[in-house]
Amino acid sequence: MSSAKGSSMNLTALEQEVLDNIKNLLKRNVTFQLDSHFFDSCLQKAKAPEIEVNRAIYSLLERKIIVPGSALNAQQILENETRALIYDTIINKPGIHIRELCAQLNKSSGVVRAHLEVLEAFDFIRRKNYAPPKLSLLFAKDFPDTFDDYFLIMKNDNDQQIIRLLISKEYTLTELSSKLNLHHSTIQYHLEKLETLNLIIRLSEENTIKYTFNKARLETFMQFLDGIIK
Repeated sequence: MSSAKGSSMNLTALEQEVLDNIKNLLKRNVTFQLDSHFFDSCLQKAKAPEIEVNRAIYSLLERKIIVPGSALNAQQILENETRALIYDTIINKPGIHIRELCAQLNKSSGVVRAHLEVLEAFDFIRRKNYAPPKLSLLFAKDFPDTFDDYFLIMKNDNDQQIIRLLISKEYTLTELSSKLNLHHSTIQYHLEKLETLNLIIRLSEENTIKYTFNKARLETFMQFLDGIIK
């Protein structure tokens, strides 16, 4: 499964001409730079007014089809077999993190991270960083960010157990600790994380603090569960 970006970029004839010029420049240079030499080269080869050539160049830049300082253009990104495999894995397993990716593909962290940098630079993927926990989840660039936080809690059994309980009933920290047989400090850590993500809210009742699932996010959470079950 590949993104539309990888298969078709809908370039105008002038944009394709500029891109072809960059490919020719890269045959003689290690990287492509957005400098006067580049602009002059494009103007000399393109049979179009300067303003139109500039618009074509900036259109390619804006869509990350070209990235100054790189020896690649977006049409070449998935020609690398390992990079294409990493990209397809992220598409098919949204929310995967780097350790999972390395383990699944049996690739070293250094190799995977190098390819991720290229995919990110050209807007094929995006990361969602969390702290705590110190974790980056990976998604295709066009994958909607509505469910990002839910992918995070699916990485941790304690988060999932707490969420399941709080969806149907309000609990105190002590009650959760007893019900899940986890230390108070462990429960506290997960409650603080879930509260930061706005997945749960605290309620004060007669000097007692109880927690419940944020009902405003219940519908999206159930949609997420339906999606992963399918």
